[in-house]
Amino acid sequence: MDPRSYDAVLVDARLGADRGTDLIEELTSADPAAPRRCLVITGGPHDALPDGVASLAKPFRLAELLTAVRALHQPGAGGEPDHSTQATRPAGTGAPAAAPCAPCAAGPAGPVAWQLLGLTRRLRARERGELAGFLHDGPIQDLAAASLELQLLRRSVVPEQARPLDAVVKRLDAVARPLRAVVNEAGPALVPESRLAGALRQRAAWLLATPLAVDAEPACAGLAATEVAAVIDVAELMLFAMTPGLPPDEARVEVGATDDLIGITVTLVPAVGGEPASDSAAARGTLGELAAALSASVGTDFGRTLWRSWITLPRAGTG
Repeated sequence: MDPRSYDAVLVDARLGADRGTDLIEELTSADPAAPRRCLVITGGPHDALPDGVASLAKPFRLAELLTAVRALHQPGAGGEPDHSTQATRPAGTGAPAAAPCAPCAAGPAGPVAWQLLGLTRRLRARERGELAGFLHDGPIQDLAAASLELQLLRRSVVPEQARPLDAVVKRLDAVARPLRAVVNEAGPALVPESRLAGALRQRAAWLLATPLAVDAEPACAGLAATEVAAVIDVAELMLFAMTPGLPPDEARVEVGATDDLIGITVTLVPAVGGEPASDSAAARGTLGELAAALSASVGTDFGRTLWRSWITLPRAGTG
């Protein structure tokens, strides 16, 4: 079939044992303009899709499908918007500036600590990939099929009978949103060398109710890829230690670096009128264990209106 004769090509990301992206590559080899007419329908992470190809997440509304198809012929169509810009602190929170990095008093982090971080990172990547595959092939596919069937049924009934169907579709959408969030987090991680802020927010999404704010000093641009990945791992573990209960109103991670040290500061602002849900003694204990495992120094400042902790660890290869 001549790909140039089609106005739009809708391709599922997975076609049995094959990949829909392979079909797009074949179309592109015959017609370089073909990707601009392709729409990938996927229940998996958007990160795994080709650059410049439009996508639609399952489950979706019929109106969303029509909008996505029409958008293929609009200027600038294709691909997903870039959400990697740095988050800013919401106005009026009154949170003070970040605490300076404390001097490292525990000695250099040995090779074992960095090797352990790398090993756990690879293990989690494998777990995330397997989880994404299970959710895509099971619950998300079933939800997408059920949602479309209900929407088509709605078009064939009188308005009085349609209202209960609308309520069910709305509930299916509510179930699908957290599944989609899990799949996107479980997919391939953002490239940390150039996307530190985006990768930190992606990793922390499961712990927080609002997007993580990230500040990185200009010196962080000189961090090695392994160091950036370690910053992401350590920041997530710090957030995990500090947020076992109700998610805070605001969370911020600030990263600084010198020639020898990396400093990571996590600041939490509790919900308005509330207090941090965490047990401060337990949080301090977990943070202390983390710092000891990394041969790093740790500091905490836990008050009624603001919690802050900071960990300073030697850079890789400085020990």
